[in-house]
Amino acid sequence: MIRRKMILYLLALLIVLLLPGSGGATAAQLTINENNSGETLTLYPGDILELTLESNPTTGYSWQGDLDIAGVLNVIEHGFRSKGVLPGAPGEEYWFLKAAGPGSGSLSLEYKRSWEEGKDPVNRFAAVISVLEPVPQVSGEEAPGREAGVPVFIDGVELNFPDQKAFLEDGRTWVPLRILAEALGWQVQWDPGSGTATVLKGNREVRVQAGSALLYIEGRPRELAGGSRVCNQRIVVPLRDICGILAVYSAAWDPGKGAVLIESGTLDQLVAGLTLEEKLGQMLMPDFRTWEGEDVLAINDEISRLIREYHVGGVILFRENVKGTEQTVQLVDQLQKAAGAIPLFIAIDQEGGRVVRLQTGTVMPGNMALGAARSPETTYKVAKAIGEELNVLGINVNFAPVLDVNNNPDNPVIGIRSFGSDPQLVAEMGAAYIKGLHDAGVAAAAKHFPGHGDTSVDSHLGLPSIPHDLERLEAVELVPFREAIKQGVDMIMTAHVTFPAIDSTQAVSRLDGTPVFLPATLSEKVLTELVRNKLGFNGVIVTDSLKMKAIEDHFGPGEAVVRAVKAGADIVLMPADLEESMQALLGEIRAGRISEARVDASVKRILGLKLKMGLLSGQGLSSGEPGAGLEARLKAAQTLVGCAEHLAVEREAAEKAVTLLKNDEMILPYRLKDGDRVVLFAPWSDRLELMEETLARIVQDAKIKDVIIDGFVYENLAALNEQQKEALFAADYIVLGSYSYDLESRVPGRHWLPDFVLDTLAQAEEAGKPVAVLAIRNPYDIAYMPGAKAFLAIYGAAEGPNIPAGIRTIFGLVKPAGKLPVSIPDAGGGKNLYECGYGLEYPE
Repeated sequence: MIRRKMILYLLALLIVLLLPGSGGATAAQLTINENNSGETLTLYPGDILELTLESNPTTGYSWQGDLDIAGVLNVIEHGFRSKGVLPGAPGEEYWFLKAAGPGSGSLSLEYKRSWEEGKDPVNRFAAVISVLEPVPQVSGEEAPGREAGVPVFIDGVELNFPDQKAFLEDGRTWVPLRILAEALGWQVQWDPGSGTATVLKGNREVRVQAGSALLYIEGRPRELAGGSRVCNQRIVVPLRDICGILAVYSAAWDPGKGAVLIESGTLDQLVAGLTLEEKLGQMLMPDFRTWEGEDVLAINDEISRLIREYHVGGVILFRENVKGTEQTVQLVDQLQKAAGAIPLFIAIDQEGGRVVRLQTGTVMPGNMALGAARSPETTYKVAKAIGEELNVLGINVNFAPVLDVNNNPDNPVIGIRSFGSDPQLVAEMGAAYIKGLHDAGVAAAAKHFPGHGDTSVDSHLGLPSIPHDLERLEAVELVPFREAIKQGVDMIMTAHVTFPAIDSTQAVSRLDGTPVFLPATLSEKVLTELVRNKLGFNGVIVTDSLKMKAIEDHFGPGEAVVRAVKAGADIVLMPADLEESMQALLGEIRAGRISEARVDASVKRILGLKLKMGLLSGQGLSSGEPGAGLEARLKAAQTLVGCAEHLAVEREAAEKAVTLLKNDEMILPYRLKDGDRVVLFAPWSDRLELMEETLARIVQDAKIKDVIIDGFVYENLAALNEQQKEALFAADYIVLGSYSYDLESRVPGRHWLPDFVLDTLAQAEEAGKPVAVLAIRNPYDIAYMPGAKAFLAIYGAAEGPNIPAGIRTIFGLVKPAGKLPVSIPDAGGGKNLYECGYGLEYPE
């Protein structure tokens, strides 16, 4: 009898496997007994499910309920398997079910004692079975080519495939095993001797042999449909099959995006397990710059209490917080310990150049210098070095790169923070920057959406407005952001700038009661309709600081936070008051004006990014568990931050950026000889010190004797004083550092900066002395001094490698190679004096 049943069973199974569409899919198994309560199964059309109900007729236990699977699962075989030789022995009722779908079905059963009526059920069981739309077959030009790759999103975050993309072939999507598994929070170990990858999570273990169709789950063999392959020294596997093995919630093809969308059950479980206050806390990212007038270099009990009480999801650090390498590692460790179960985003503005927060390590030349160097490889190396220094300190989010297209020379807040005025150049450099941060293990945030480059007002001080319509934004401002989204940027930061042509909604200003247009940060038309719906961004939207005047002047703390969340922001940066922000959001939710589902969507994106970065994977923080191995992390940080390799990258990038715009009469390079006298002018002492130090090193290294260096600061001087005149008349060479930061600082007669420069150039011309003008910050300075005979742009500020690179170029140690990343109009703002891409070289 048993043998006959076994033969029938095997014949039935063989028939199933030969049915059209089954493709020999491995049977999924679901066994229901009194020890389990519920499960969710994900299948694809053609998959086979073996459903078993364990019951015990001898004791009277039995299952009762519904099997609602019509249209989703087709019954192929149904029977009973006895576990004994006597009639009525314990056994199993079983079904072989074939997934038809797509769709969903449910099982709702109760385990009862059949002879005791009125008794409560021993156990209930409810299962949901989802049959998903499969990834499409490859057909002509409808599917992306193998070289182009297939985009894959996990919980809304696009995976980055550095050297082996996902691709479609043989009707399957193939993905690199390591990249997919690690993105889902699994650890991957590789044994080169046996060619085996072991994928681990908790107590689960999956082993895959490179090139084999067999894998082992907890030591039990299973056939991997489609097998595995080796491409570019990576094991690649069929995506939907491996997702089922790794217990991913769903994987489906989105024809609109032309991409595979994966939903991991981890996020749903995490979000469902949070209270409303905990969810809202994940959306808050405060700063703790100072406390009672003192810089916060270590957290106190009150800061720790605030982090815990409001369940904050992240903290942004400033220059006041990060004065030393060891101190920064310890501060981050303290912050993470205060956070509890969900680690914090530790964020910072470490753009490089004019905006840096770390007071140790490299500074880098800044974005406009990188735009002038016009090398994606250099930009990548700079961003990777920045990211490595942040990562080793425990800082996991960099609010960079700036993707504003700086097409307004009078912009007082962006300027040299931008890669340039050409949208394609900004997009190319921005993409390289994002990749550099990603490869260093740090999240990138593109800012300031939809563009802060064409403003003449600083949003820290006021509310700028841009009149352009969507057509203009599409052609200029949005170009770099589109590329950033394509490159998988993690966050987009909003701009406190109004765009009336896109959103003409007005609010009443609390400053003076007048109507003001909503800035992008608070605009649903910008954040939801444009960023989410039109551009298809699935990552995290973070506001710029809500403490900036553009917001603080016109909106109350609670109102600003509520408006930002309603508009579509996921993270509210630097809310003015944590208590007021939390209570305002709770009030809106309780009143039904913000749904909890809206909050869940943001929290899912936030936790999805933390999961992707390994913060929620059970592996601890990217730089190690808080407190665990602190000494080792301190040692690693001290070794890496400001290391020789990073300093070499910094110097190379700065030197490639130096741009020669004028060299009349071939004045440059200066050729120093024994006994020469050099005069240096700079607007402030810190700039002058760098000029003097660099020139002194040049003289020392070249062993030139008796060179006299006279350095002068001309702060608040509109003309040369007598001492400076005397030095100028005695000089063999003059280097004049010019500097401007807005329109007024470039207008002669309105500011001492251009007045002093013009007086010095006139005096030198009269005395027949050569002057090399070094535009320390903005290259636009040449507009008010077109008569200068030698002019170089270095795109720098006070510190960093820019000024030394400029001095080395002036004195012939470096050949100028930079090309203007911006166009420079004349002083009247009419025609361009120099077009973007212009740059001279020294004669051979």
